[in-house]
Amino acid sequence: MLDGVAWGTVRGGVRVTPAWDALLRGDGLAASAIFDRAARRDPDDPWVWRGLGLAMAEREIEVRSIHHLQRALALEPDHAETWYWVGQFAPRDTHADVALRALERAVELGPGEADYHAALAGRLVGENALGELERALSINPGHAEALRTSVWVLERLGRRDDAVEAAEQLATRLPTAANLGAVSYTHLR
Repeated sequence: MLDGVAWGTVRGGVRVTPAWDALLRGDGLAASAIFDRAARRDPDDPWVWRGLGLAMAEREIEVRSIHHLQRALALEPDHAETWYWVGQFAPRDTHADVALRALERAVELGPGEADYHAALAGRLVGENALGELERALSINPGHAEALRTSVWVLERLGRRDDAVEAAEQLATRLPTAANLGAVSYTHLR
């Protein structure tokens, strides 16, 4: 999810459009090299740090990703999407509290974004998770991640019939092999 608002072509004297293009292609190494050069030239540009954080996430270097995204937040603390990215990329085992706080902040700053609510639900348990899933699905009834998360949250709560219904809705909206498998799995349990 890249909003691209400040995808300027030149940041800190460095042409960064190729870095954004590299990110969209999944080439985190090329993107990180360009963003790193731009960050050295203009360390006060939050978009350069965001780009560097996203490049590190693409390279699966989560801790460095979080560090760079937090630098962007230090420069622009009310950027909801950056909070969302921190929440998404923070490792679940070692940075669960960081992720939870970041996603709560993203929801606070962007309450109308289904992605933020769905991601927060994935970090919560029980009824709290369901509340966020309901918010996400009220914003976007076909939100795939919210539907997918609904299946496992409802199963964990022992609401098997609701889990089956959520899995069927997911498979209807997005009939991929994994989603069709979720339907058969919930029926077999």
